[in-house]
Amino acid sequence: MIAKRAVGAGGSPEHPGVEGRDRSIDPVWDGRPSRIETWYATWTEPATGTGFWLHHEVVAPPRGEAISQGWAAVFPPGEAPVVERFGPEAAVHPVPEGTLFDSRAARASRGLLEGRTEGLSWRLEYADAGAALRPFPPWTFGREWFPGSQVASYPTARFSGTFGVGPRTFDLQDAPGAMSHIYAHGHAHGWTWLHADLGGGDALEIVAARPQRAALRWLPVLTFARLRVGGRDWPRDPARSVLGMRTRPGLPRWTTRGRAGDLELDVEVEVPDAASVTLAYHDPDGTPAWCTNSERASATVRAKGPFGERTWRLDGTAHAEVGTRTPPPGRVVY
Repeated sequence: MIAKRAVGAGGSPEHPGVEGRDRSIDPVWDGRPSRIETWYATWTEPATGTGFWLHHEVVAPPRGEAISQGWAAVFPPGEAPVVERFGPEAAVHPVPEGTLFDSRAARASRGLLEGRTEGLSWRLEYADAGAALRPFPPWTFGREWFPGSQVASYPTARFSGTFGVGPRTFDLQDAPGAMSHIYAHGHAHGWTWLHADLGGGDALEIVAARPQRAALRWLPVLTFARLRVGGRDWPRDPARSVLGMRTRPGLPRWTTRGRAGDLELDVEVEVPDAASVTLAYHDPDGTPAWCTNSERASATVRAKGPFGERTWRLDGTAHAEVGTRTPPPGRVVY
């Protein structure tokens, strides 16, 4: 049986930037087995350049009770990253209205993140005036016949509040980042991910992956990319990026290049060894995967489209990762 736990009064507060948005951030898992649902937030503290990552997931195995778990990671410049996990514990389902993820250690709501581990603590509000940024076609999200999908529900979010790292406290005010949502049957066979806040409401989201299902393993790496410039998203049809974009995965560098409709894109990403962490992941059936992530990644983005030609350089403020089915050699795994 899936555990249920009540949330006290005031458990579903509304926050600025929530009203009028689509509901792409809301839970879609309905209790079926062999599913995983994830909400993750990443942001950069402007004063010091410290990167942050909060990951919340509900995992429903083929048989037995669903669990909730996650982790928090901090990436201070010039220092080793700090990572702490929370859970696993029996998943709360269904969650109250306005709540995304609920566990003893951490809770995510529309507009609010709060939690505590042994050495980390946080309470943060987040808001975004922009619409969701969808690298995958909208019809893929939550469809049981599709292996998985992702949406950056708050792609240019601003985070405010406090984050404690041992005796040190970060006081955050309008830190740029994103809040995103994944629903899938499991992790991809391999993947790359980039979130780039380009400033002025512009943003780029890339998810490139090879399906894990054996029947689809023959497919090349499929690239889903969406660029927002001046309030418009390119390509107009996100499915076109799969046909025209090619991603070459790798560590510490990977690239995405190609044309999709009116958009030409050339992206180079660096996931620095000294400012990254590798975590062990598991599919609902227990199959392992490994993800190397940095919230202090760098990226060069060159784009050409109806908006003209643009180049952005993010030095330590890009958020990126590479997922594999074998552990990266020489890495400490959390």
